[in-house]
Amino acid sequence: MPQVGPSLQNRIHERREYRQLRPLWSAVRDVVPSTLSPRSVRRMPLGLRLVQRQQRIHDALRILAPHLDRDLYRRARRLAPEGLGEDEARGLAGAVTVRAALDAHRGDEPARASLDRREPGADLSDHIDAISQALRHPHLIDSIRQRVTTTESVDTDVS
Repeated sequence: MPQVGPSLQNRIHERREYRQLRPLWSAVRDVVPSTLSPRSVRRMPLGLRLVQRQQRIHDALRILAPHLDRDLYRRARRLAPEGLGEDEARGLAGAVTVRAALDAHRGDEPARASLDRREPGADLSDHIDAISQALRHPHLIDSIRQRVTTTESVDTDVS
C-alpha cells in the first residue's frame, strides 16, 4: 500500500496538468502538426503524453517567436485587472501575446523587426500553465487586447 499513494498522486497530478494545458495546445496545435495518429497517442502512457504536449507547445512558441511582441506583452501585463496574482497576470499577458502572434502567423505577416532582441518567448515558456488557464477566458483576452491597441493608437497619435 505505501507504494500506491505516491504513484496515484503522481498520476492525478499528470492528468490535471495535461488537462490544464488543453486550451493552449488547442490554440497552437496547427503551428506544430503531429505526425502521430490520435489512436496511437491514446495508447501512450499519460506521463509521456504530458511531456509530448509540453514539448509541442514549446516548439510552437519557438516557431511563433518572430511574431511575439515584447511591447504588447508589457502593455497587456500593465492592463491586467487588479486583484490577479502575479502568475495569473503573466498568464493573461502571455495569452494576449500568443493570440496576436497566432493571428500574425496565420495571416502570413512578416516577422516583427524589434529593436529589443530579447523576445518574450522565454517568459512565455516559463508560464505555459498560466497562459493556458488565461485562454479559458477569451472575452477577457479580447478586452485587454482591444484596450492595448486603443492605448497604442492614442500614444502614436499624440507623438
